[in-house]
Amino acid sequence: MTQMITGFWVTQIVRGAAMFGYADHLRHGPASAEAIAEAEGLDAAATFRHLRACVTLGLVAHDGCAFRTTPLLETLRRDDPRSLRALALSQAAPGHWLSWGRFTDALRTGERQTVPALGAEIFDYFAQHPTEAGDFTEAMSSLSAAVAGEVARVLDVVGIERVVDVGGAAGRCSSRCLRSIPAFTGQSSTSPA
Repeated sequence: MTQMITGFWVTQIVRGAAMFGYADHLRHGPASAEAIAEAEGLDAAATFRHLRACVTLGLVAHDGCAFRTTPLLETLRRDDPRSLRALALSQAAPGHWLSWGRFTDALRTGERQTVPALGAEIFDYFAQHPTEAGDFTEAMSSLSAAVAGEVARVLDVVGIERVVDVGGAAGRCSSRCLRSIPAFTGQSSTSPA
């Protein structure tokens, strides 16, 4: 139960690792907390504590002198099209985080809490916060990339000529279907209905 109650700690620890590029810093070999802190403009002592928290999650390893990457941390690399970095950033950013903070209000009222939490509907909020919008779009694209091949493989296409990817962000899923099934035409739409 304690793990469930404190699960949000993990979300923020992972977000910090993603935000400050630990996977990229450790990609070519071990590094000290001080070196990472200096490269990112962070406090060295706080960075050391954060990296030690990452050790407890299996994100990094520590040999007493330096930190090194793990396969789990590699999922947060910036240069991997299937990276979960943007998901880690977007899910703990204000656009999602603040709305989840009003979850019990949603249970009481039955109403979505996006506007009370953010002052705007989510896509209007994203229009005002382009960095968050970019992270969210990249996260959705990465998740789509992970499943697009399987979707294209199992899709029953008998009698279907057109694919519409609603909420398609970069349209990776529909693009994969279009490449796999040349007779298709398609479009991707990211605007809310």
